[in-house]
Amino acid sequence: MTKYSAIVAACTLPLGVNALAAQTQQEKPNVLFIAVDDLGWSDVGYNGSTLVATPNIDRLASMGVSFTDGYVTAPISGPSRNGMVSGMYSQKYGMQINADLKFAQVPAQHKTLPETMREAGYRTALVGKWHVCRDANVVFDEVYDRIDISSNYFPDSTGVYDGPRLPILAVKESTYENEYMTDKLTSHAIQFMNKQSNATPFFLYLGYNAVHNPWQAEKKYYDRLSNIKDEYMRVQASLIACADENIGILLNYLENRKLIDNTIIVFVSDNGPAKGGPELKTWEGYDPSFEYVFGQMKTLRGHKVDLYEGGIRTPMIIAYKPLLREGKVFRDMISTLDFYPTICEMTGSEIPEGTTLDGVSLVRYLREETKQQPHDMLFWCRNNFGAARMGVWKLYKESDKTELYNLREDIGETKDVSAEYPHIKEKMMKAWNEWYSTIPVSASKIKK
Repeated sequence: MTKYSAIVAACTLPLGVNALAAQTQQEKPNVLFIAVDDLGWSDVGYNGSTLVATPNIDRLASMGVSFTDGYVTAPISGPSRNGMVSGMYSQKYGMQINADLKFAQVPAQHKTLPETMREAGYRTALVGKWHVCRDANVVFDEVYDRIDISSNYFPDSTGVYDGPRLPILAVKESTYENEYMTDKLTSHAIQFMNKQSNATPFFLYLGYNAVHNPWQAEKKYYDRLSNIKDEYMRVQASLIACADENIGILLNYLENRKLIDNTIIVFVSDNGPAKGGPELKTWEGYDPSFEYVFGQMKTLRGHKVDLYEGGIRTPMIIAYKPLLREGKVFRDMISTLDFYPTICEMTGSEIPEGTTLDGVSLVRYLREETKQQPHDMLFWCRNNFGAARMGVWKLYKESDKTELYNLREDIGETKDVSAEYPHIKEKMMKAWNEWYSTIPVSASKIKK
């Protein structure tokens, strides 16, 4: 039996002492926060994926609220994840690109979401990818398999995952000794949850490195997807299928342990799909003139690192049966900045003094207690690039150009309408400039 098989078996074993205790309703709900990596908005079934089925992510969407216009705060992992867990624009503390991670710091008086949950009486854990400007060992009670930036999916000859690179494109069979990283993270997530009792609620931040490169597929998924003739996309689809199956294992675990109705589940991807270039030359048939987007853009323009929709609009779900209507589709724009205050309201946790959030609690919007929208505007910047969203309007700017799009009529951002609506462009540019005036230079640029 592989360790992966043991995970599946654990979901159907007789209930243990801790699990029996957990059947009693807790005063506060548990929180399972799942952050995947580089999964595009169009790469999930409920958003129309035709590459590979994602039945378990779709199942989670049917259990709660899915967001058509859910935005991350940056099109790359570091600043995106910082915004996600700090609840404030990471650009405000110098975090605009991944290189800033070495120099930027979340303001000392500001508590991240897991720190706030711990102060509220939660047992907290990180499993997997963190990539945030605060030491995970300080933030969490427990840390498993910490990943910063990326990791190999299979261990090297010494058993190390995050070390000397294995081939960036590979297909291998997972065994007990050669355990696939996605399975490994799920195993440790279940280990953490399994030892919790109903006396103390848990907050688990599960950061999958999937579907980030290196593109190393588990053989059973690759074999299953022989219908996909494009080798690049077949590997990518294998990563997605594996991540989806692991999410199904987690949902089954929560259901079998009678925890599903008392657990807030958040699912989000940190940015859009990656684009591969010269690093793909290890794959047979590599075309050096070709740059490959590992995902289905469908109607969206752009990809990871872009401030077009493909880089910053990602799959997002919040499920919590006692409070939210199942299968609801929310169509107003929201941000990952909103997760922090939303979880605090759902769990009855106070936001600590000295912590200033840029997001809003979504509870009253999701419960249809108001017809207002959560945000009038959202903003982005990445060095010389900027963007803003206001209602149906999207402003995009580079150092030498500024564009305006009507996303209701043109979600693919194909037609710049700034000449037709100069007043809209001017209004959004003024608002963006006011926001940007509060943003310092990237921390890494200061160090240079």
